[in-house]
Amino acid sequence: MVISDPNTITFTGTKFDFSADYSPKAEFVGIQANEVTLDSGSAGSSIIAVFNLGVPISINASIPVLSFLKSSSTEEIFAQTTSDLTNDLSVTSSTSGLTCSFAGGCEYEVTSNSLAIMLSNDSTTNYISICDEICVYNETASSAT
Repeated sequence: MVISDPNTITFTGTKFDFSADYSPKAEFVGIQANEVTLDSGSAGSSIIAVFNLGVPISINASIPVLSFLKSSSTEEIFAQTTSDLTNDLSVTSSTSGLTCSFAGGCEYEVTSNSLAIMLSNDSTTNYISICDEICVYNETASSAT
């Protein structure tokens, strides 16, 4: 398993050619992927899990969960995954030198892979604050970076 880009985890292995009765699911640190597909170009040897707002941040090594859910029941088969992944928070740029009114209202931009998914997942513990004021997260203006 590898984090292929800011939005995807790629699971590689064998026998991923599951039947049409099952659909793949993936999650990482408790957050479910938005889309999980078999890479048809690799003869059933990889599955791509896409997280629209980026692969969740995980400072501690965690094992992604890959499973297959049977469409006509609640039966779920879990794939054996053994690799730990980390996805540390790394701020690559931010807006600086802002001049705003005392009442606020300025936009502040932070560029960091997967920060958006953490802010949208739990805003009570994951947030950005400036001068001890919690910033309002704008999901429509956000991306995986």
